[in-house]
Amino acid sequence: MADEHPPNPEQKDPRKPSESGGFNWRVLILFAIALGLLTVALAGNGKNKGRPISFVEFKKGLETGKVILGDPRFKLEVVTGEAAFTAQIVGWQRDEGAFDLGPLEAFKIRINLDLDGPKLTRLVGSAVETVGADDPVASGGLAQGVGSYKLADFEEWVSPVRLGGPGVEGAGGPNGYKVSELKLLAIPDTRDAYLIGQRAAKVLKGPEALQEAGKPRKFVVPVNTMAMQDELNMLFNKGVIYRRESNYLKTILLSFLPILILIVLLFLLFRHQMKQAGRGAMSFGKSKAKLLTEK
Repeated sequence: MADEHPPNPEQKDPRKPSESGGFNWRVLILFAIALGLLTVALAGNGKNKGRPISFVEFKKGLETGKVILGDPRFKLEVVTGEAAFTAQIVGWQRDEGAFDLGPLEAFKIRINLDLDGPKLTRLVGSAVETVGADDPVASGGLAQGVGSYKLADFEEWVSPVRLGGPGVEGAGGPNGYKVSELKLLAIPDTRDAYLIGQRAAKVLKGPEALQEAGKPRKFVVPVNTMAMQDELNMLFNKGVIYRRESNYLKTILLSFLPILILIVLLFLLFRHQMKQAGRGAMSFGKSKAKLLTEK
């Protein structure tokens, strides 16, 4: 009939889902969430980041007073993670030492070589010189006016870590001693010997001098808990904080990350294949419908 209008081929069926050619924001949001979780997991140990130094540098910093001790704002900690045999010594240090040395004072200590020899080696290593009775320094060290002490006192003097005492809480008090000119004089017909040397008190500088020593910088010392057990025990015995840190989110994400990536890739591949198959089937259906219409 004349009033009938041919169907408009551009008019869409309202029952047919509209094909959106715009950007899929849901994929972007999910990707951002996944990326954020991964970033948080990988950066979980970021607060322990600092300048890595060796244990020798760390010990030298303790002896010279560069490592900050006894300050709650700059804690010295031993931090362990998931691994059983690895740890980190985390602390803060200044560019300059915090101690001034007092006057030298001679001392002598009687020790037993069999009982105290290994401990002395652990404390000072090869810094002790074995001398005979004719040595002038040794003979002067045995004079009546020289102070006599015990090995326990000497161990406290050379301890690199002192978290308590007047030398930490405020200026003016001793914070250990710097020992020098160590000599070992054997006592004839015995297994004993005299440890002779000089000591100088380490006196903490005043607050103004400490501020001029520079801004504290964080450092990290990687250590092996099995190979350096004695050194770590020395820190623990002096009250250094021990803390265990485990980033379970990082471990879980790193464990499942390859599987998740594989699943996402397979999903995208199947989705692409299904789209291609659907387009082919729809094109075939349209062609057949067109042929039937023409007939």
